[in-house]
Amino acid sequence: MFRKLFAFFLTAVVGVSGMAGDIPGGQVRDAEGLLPNTFEVMLSPELVFQNGGIYLNSELRYQASEDVGVGFGFGSGEMGYNFGGYGVWYIIPDLQSQPAVSVLGGMYFNSLKVENYFVLRFAPTVSKRFVMGWGNLTPYWAMQFSPAFSFGSAANVFSIRTAMGSQVNVHALGGLRLWLEFGLGIVNGISEFALGVSYPFSGLNG
Repeated sequence: MFRKLFAFFLTAVVGVSGMAGDIPGGQVRDAEGLLPNTFEVMLSPELVFQNGGIYLNSELRYQASEDVGVGFGFGSGEMGYNFGGYGVWYIIPDLQSQPAVSVLGGMYFNSLKVENYFVLRFAPTVSKRFVMGWGNLTPYWAMQFSPAFSFGSAANVFSIRTAMGSQVNVHALGGLRLWLEFGLGIVNGISEFALGVSYPFSGLNG
């Protein structure tokens, strides 16, 4: 069993091209949750490098409690399309000099031009909110670990990518949140530049 896992990761690291299996769409998320029973709609256009082209990602997020959030996402572009669901565990809150820490875990179907993949994603994230006179600025950093399993003849692949960005909340925009992010592929991962806009709103019984 351990030999098979080792062989899988070794093959993924040294033998697979850069974009194979990795999910376009960026992180577009900091480590701080919303208020409980709050939904959030997110739309993010992205430029994927390495001949990836334009990609548009969308998500519906729900903050079930202070510690747990869930969501569903769909993305489509020149590379193909993907959809899937995930959960987020908000481990450490953002308090004074203490940054927030969260972990995302998800499952996705990722269709690319060359192959279709079932992808798992594990993404620890750290962020820190800074209060300004005009609103809030929240820089964040994440590592994304994504094993992808091919439905066809292509090899399975393990990708690692880092995402660095910032969320901007301007009081004058009435709750609308803006995002700016750069993702860098480290091992078999894609690199991309993303912009995003999201809007949180309370649930029916909120």
